[in-house]
Amino acid sequence: MEPGACKKIQGADHISAAVLVDQTPLSRSSRMNPATYLKVLEPLRKAFAKTPQARARGFSPSAFSFNSSAGACPHCRGSGYERVELQFLPDVFIRCPGCNGRRYRAEVLEIRCFGYSIAEMLDLPAEEVARLFRDDEAVTLALRPLLEIGLGYLSLSQPAPTLSGGEAQRLKLAKYLAQAQENENLLLILDEPTAVLAPQEVEDLFENLRRLRAQGKTIIFISHRLEEVLAIADRVTVLRRGAVVGTVRAAETTRAQLAEMMVGRPVLLAVERRETAPGPVRLHAEGLWALDGRGLPRVRDVTFEVRAGEIYALAGVEGNGQSELVEALVGLRPIARGRLRIDGRDVTHAGPRAIRLLGVAHIPEDRHRRGLVLPMEVRENLVLGHHTRPEFTRGPLLRQAAVDRFAADRVRAYDVRVPSLATPALALSGGNQQKVVVAREFAFDPQVLVAAQPTRGLDIGATEFVQQQLMEAKARGMAVLLVSVSLDEVFSLADRIGVLFHGEVVGEFRRGEVTPQELGLYMTGAKRQVPA
Repeated sequence: MEPGACKKIQGADHISAAVLVDQTPLSRSSRMNPATYLKVLEPLRKAFAKTPQARARGFSPSAFSFNSSAGACPHCRGSGYERVELQFLPDVFIRCPGCNGRRYRAEVLEIRCFGYSIAEMLDLPAEEVARLFRDDEAVTLALRPLLEIGLGYLSLSQPAPTLSGGEAQRLKLAKYLAQAQENENLLLILDEPTAVLAPQEVEDLFENLRRLRAQGKTIIFISHRLEEVLAIADRVTVLRRGAVVGTVRAAETTRAQLAEMMVGRPVLLAVERRETAPGPVRLHAEGLWALDGRGLPRVRDVTFEVRAGEIYALAGVEGNGQSELVEALVGLRPIARGRLRIDGRDVTHAGPRAIRLLGVAHIPEDRHRRGLVLPMEVRENLVLGHHTRPEFTRGPLLRQAAVDRFAADRVRAYDVRVPSLATPALALSGGNQQKVVVAREFAFDPQVLVAAQPTRGLDIGATEFVQQQLMEAKARGMAVLLVSVSLDEVFSLADRIGVLFHGEVVGEFRRGEVTPQELGLYMTGAKRQVPA
């Protein structure tokens, strides 16, 4: 291990490996999936090779791998698709006609185990595969980390690039927590590991971490959630703008003291609530269904409404359909079934521009992918989506002076720390990037705000600012839909709370009707409300 930019690293010779668990994608290859990542395929292949059919044909375990010539479809070599090269246009990928996207040779797919071919078995949710193989110790042990981290709903064949950031992070947790039990000198670095977990899963994670600590393992736990830091850490080091502010013992400090160290000033740990009487229904989703990239249901029969002067929060463990639902609500994903109305108008099949023109603002969960064009200037990002308004255009051209006046006003009103309006968005901190998004979306008095994970990745000061803006939007009569994996945020801001599990709303509560622990049972599928 090399020090890199550090002056010195002490104790590196005692560490055999360092593992970072964060939300970066597992792989860009469609060949990587939960089964290959956690090595579940190995015992499954052996189980298929032991069947009478496989023995009669002389198939070894390698025949049940789409990465081997013995098992892979000869037409697509196990990829499931074929590439069609086009002149002057991007290449097109079509489902392999030889295997119909199943990846395997036809003779391999004839072998059945519990009534399923190997391809069909891999398409099943992990929890169903575990049920089928409950008497097979090797398969059970391979699947256990996946089930214990709350990912039993995942298909074993789901391509890694289609996993959400939270799902990818939990897969890494599952893998490396299991490895840490066996590796004596592993340094485990966890970057915001609880951001994608329900309360019960957080406690399960902490029990695992305490067990590893008792075994002498070294763990670095990076988090903005102060109460969790104080619950799990022995010592806490606070960084501000890349520099160490100080190190304290967890048992000798408080949340308020840590928050002040992080921001450099006293911070409100709870947003001041503004009670308002809800007005008319602004957003009404009725029986919505939406599909994922594979054509499978990701949002199932979702019904809810959001009123003017109200914050309606959708809570849930990440990966339960939140992203697909938000995209459907703002016109970025087709609605397969159901109805969506804005102020009584049917916008079920409307595109994002039409929905925006009806007064719907959108704070996306990924500000880099959906909220900003990073190489563009701050002033350009501040008018994105508004750039065709009459005050900003003269024929086909932008009125630069009007754009600059608008941008300067937004920067001043939302305290965006930026050297100049011409600074590219990529040069800003995460907090200031989010302020740019919020400043733009709150312009021109929207009637509905869809805010998806609005404080993700922000420090406690920027979080305080964004949450105050949401509360002020409610006070001005806006209908606010808050989609958040942070229960602290949900309980602090929401007037009503819905819970998403496997793409369904499994519970709905008014403020004060449920505790975080009870809500966690709904988030993990342990409980659901019976429809009236």
